[in-house]
Amino acid sequence: MCRRGSSMLEREMGRDGGYHFVRLLEQETALYDELTLRRKRLLEYEWREDRNNIAQRGFAWLQSMSTAPGVTHVSVLGVCRLLCDVKEILTIGQVEQLFHRVNLSGSSKEADAYLNELYIRNFSTMCPGCGSMCQRDGGACPNITCPFCRTTFKCHTNSEEADRLSPRGFKSVTGFAAPSRPMSARQSPTMTSRSMAPQSPRASLSPRTPGQTMKNNRSMMSTTVGNDSSFNGNDSSFMSSPRMTNLAGGYSSVLDEERSMSRVMSPRMSKTTTFVDINVDNMGFKESELLTHRRQKHHLTKVADTLCKMMDTDVMLESEKEQIWQAGVNLEAAFKWFDRYGKGYIADTDVWQIMHSELPVSFSGVCQLFRDLKKGDAAKLKQGQLSLGELTHALFPQQSEETQHVEPVMEDAETMNVLYVVRSTVSCPGCGARVQRTMEGCSSVTCSVCRTPFRCNLIGDDRDTEFRLTLTQKHKLRQFLKFAIEVAEDQERFRKMLMMDVDSVSTALLDAFLLMSDDKGYISFLDFQKVVMNHRNARTKDIELLWQRFAGSSRRLGFVDFAAQLRPFGTS
Repeated sequence: MCRRGSSMLEREMGRDGGYHFVRLLEQETALYDELTLRRKRLLEYEWREDRNNIAQRGFAWLQSMSTAPGVTHVSVLGVCRLLCDVKEILTIGQVEQLFHRVNLSGSSKEADAYLNELYIRNFSTMCPGCGSMCQRDGGACPNITCPFCRTTFKCHTNSEEADRLSPRGFKSVTGFAAPSRPMSARQSPTMTSRSMAPQSPRASLSPRTPGQTMKNNRSMMSTTVGNDSSFNGNDSSFMSSPRMTNLAGGYSSVLDEERSMSRVMSPRMSKTTTFVDINVDNMGFKESELLTHRRQKHHLTKVADTLCKMMDTDVMLESEKEQIWQAGVNLEAAFKWFDRYGKGYIADTDVWQIMHSELPVSFSGVCQLFRDLKKGDAAKLKQGQLSLGELTHALFPQQSEETQHVEPVMEDAETMNVLYVVRSTVSCPGCGARVQRTMEGCSSVTCSVCRTPFRCNLIGDDRDTEFRLTLTQKHKLRQFLKFAIEVAEDQERFRKMLMMDVDSVSTALLDAFLLMSDDKGYISFLDFQKVVMNHRNARTKDIELLWQRFAGSSRRLGFVDFAAQLRPFGTS
């Protein structure tokens, strides 16, 4: 529509072109308005249709996002996946805070104790000397002195945001040396009854009774939780903070930078420093979090070391499989040779009897080899038995076509069909279709699917032939089985060494899984590769081989499969 010129400034639009351009803009605007209106009507219609079932569908979806199968509740992990991973509208800390708000109700027995503990974590500062929890008035000096160990430090609190911590609110609150007004008759029985109630483990950090007046005009503080009232601004003074502390991460550190104080002191309150009566033996939240992180890193190091050892043995076993594959061993003949009595499967006793004649091995090692080869539901249904598909993965390497096309869960008849196709046909370089030719045909063939010409030197044979193993192939199979049994025993020894190096193998595996998955609920190959590469240098091919042992053909590794490969046999 524009005339060509020497520059952009010299371009002009004719009358007809301008008219058509305006009409085009009008049509685009009308089309956009129509699409917007239709989309809005469609959403409103879907909302009216699904309004009755949206709660049940949402709850069922959150249940399905949990890692544990068969759960009857909504976990924090499911909410995190919805709001953090899928929607990306909240952080993990905000999701935890929202989850606790929704989960706590008036019927919860530990709701009051948890909220008291939560208040102390977020709105008090731990003394770096003795570990007691301290709090000060909003207008007082930030440098305070601990009455127990006489340590001077900076006290930062987030008390001004306490009313937003829980929708239930907090009830009346501090007991000072000189209170501005006496406690009402309605509040006194509440504090008395709560102080006499049995405390839960969560309430071990929070005091339940008002503290006694101290000599240096400092008083102890206690918090109680109510169901119908919030903080009274005239009865207590607080110090503001620019951000809300995460529920999982406790109070502010002593070495934090100076924060702005925006608080107008009530005229009836004196500038006194208040302290929380905390057991000195209880370690602060920050220190316990640091110790937990160190423990998780230690467990991750032990697990990574075990993974590297298992990877080295798998690499050596894969090289032995390549020799068996290059020797031209027929899988049907090997299966028939191992199946001594024609049962239709290979038993562990069959392998032990074949090996016992020339290369003796322990029967426990044979059983361990079978446990390593069995995966999924087949390990529970057919223990001590191997099918033709499982034998294919046990003898041939990952790069072979037989292993790539045969699944361990296949039936023997289907596996034999796949092996025949792989043995008697050639894949087309264009589309991958399997092609074969007769003896009279030309070696240059054309694919019937993609019409790609290529050379086919493999001749199909319709005659029924019975494959047999030579003496050399049988000897190589015995040597390979002996080496595979030794590798299986080494793998089990690595698992037992991991169990001896840690206090609890279940705790160690869970800590390592949480760090590797980054709280996603599953481990991807990139997470797996990152942990191995941080521990030592390794080839990607070797890491893929180790990933095949843990996850198989799946792209995600759950905790159940992860722990099953690292937990010794017979332990839970």
